[in-house]
Amino acid sequence: MDTTTTIKKFVALEVFLLLAYVGLSLSLEPYLPEILEQYITQSPESDFSNSNSLALLGGALILPLYAASIVGLLLTKIWGKILYVITFVVGYALTPFLSPTVEHAISTTVYDLGSVIQGIILALLFFTSSAFNNSKNPEGESAVGS
Repeated sequence: MDTTTTIKKFVALEVFLLLAYVGLSLSLEPYLPEILEQYITQSPESDFSNSNSLALLGGALILPLYAASIVGLLLTKIWGKILYVITFVVGYALTPFLSPTVEHAISTTVYDLGSVIQGIILALLFFTSSAFNNSKNPEGESAVGS
């Protein structure tokens, strides 16, 4: 069974959940307890450390590559799979260098669902039969008739 269409649906769901997370995170911030709101307002005033610089630089590099990987996966390009895995690994490797964050429980739940979807996408990319696993196409072109 070819799972290419299923992978694309999960990629679209991941994008939707990412946008929902950002929207919920911004809109639910005023509903946090007062002490957490104080922490958020004081957080930008703290010193900028080397680990923050590393995370900022990494994030600035990862975001456009992540967007390109999503486009590549939606267009059924082999390079989309490779780029998706690279951005996944590097993105999670940078996580320990981020400063502490405060999020509302609802937005955190949506973020966690997005993480589960990422795991599903990776499992489908590597362990199922799809156009992304076709080794007959070394140029990185679409493995499905274009």
